[in-house]
Amino acid sequence: PVIYPPVILPRAIPGVERDPLGFACLGRVAPEKEIERIVTILTAVRKAGHPVRLQFVGRIGDDDYGRKVAKLIETGRDWICPRGFLDLEEKQNLLSRQSFALHACRIEAFGIAVAEMASLGCVPFIPATGGAGEIVTIRGLRFETVDEAVEKIVFALENPDTVGEWRTRLAVATKQFGPEVFMKELREHVAAFGRRGAPVAAR
Repeated sequence: PVIYPPVILPRAIPGVERDPLGFACLGRVAPEKEIERIVTILTAVRKAGHPVRLQFVGRIGDDDYGRKVAKLIETGRDWICPRGFLDLEEKQNLLSRQSFALHACRIEAFGIAVAEMASLGCVPFIPATGGAGEIVTIRGLRFETVDEAVEKIVFALENPDTVGEWRTRLAVATKQFGPEVFMKELREHVAAFGRRGAPVAAR
């Protein structure tokens, strides 16, 4: 059986107003995360008439890819805000005020950052491939191509009632990834293994 990795799941600060055009990107800055794809998608959304903004959360290193991302962010400095590394309280304060999240890694093993953002009420758009799909099962939030991502984001921006329904569903769904659930399932599986008795020697 599969036990999902434990994720710290802070909840959004109650009563805080969300930016209806606010997007967040959270995670490691590495080539497989395809940061440039996120910028491409949101640039197209802006060209479609929706002036979205991006809060970029993650430490940008001084390696080749980090420098590439830093340069990319600089070209969109009027709407991309690099926040660097944030601790749990800082993330809670920032992400509680964003309406959406965008993740672009197509080979994600699981997607802890996606679970974090969803638990804080950021409705995440994710690739149709990869482990993040086990967190976000809503078809309207999964995309195959850049064009499909743009289309689905524009739909969400123009249909806030639907987004509210998705946010409620995600808040419930992410609870299964919390540390308490992980500990409970791990104990149960260890106990079940112990009940099998001593292993039989091979002949």
